Amino acid sequence: MINMQDMAAKARSCCGENHGMTHLTNEDVIQIRTAYAAGGITYAEIGERFGLKPSTVGAIVRRQSFKYLPSSEETNTAGVTP
Repeated sequence: MINMQDMAAKARSCCGENHGMTHLTNEDVIQIRTAYAAGGITYAEIGERFGLKPSTVGAIVRRQSFKYLPSSEETNTAGVTP
């Protein structure tokens, strides 16, 4: 437990865009979620744009991948007071 806390505190985690095998940046993920939330575009169309399979786009949109990033709703309302 202490080792995991130390890793997180020093930003040594290898998840998300810090992982060596990823092809996406955090900004790409937010753009994917925002594009799908806006409507009128399919997973396949987004996948073509970013060089991904539709199933990968679906996992990103459903927050099965890149869970730590805000959803498109959270991004759109950030900084806005009701």
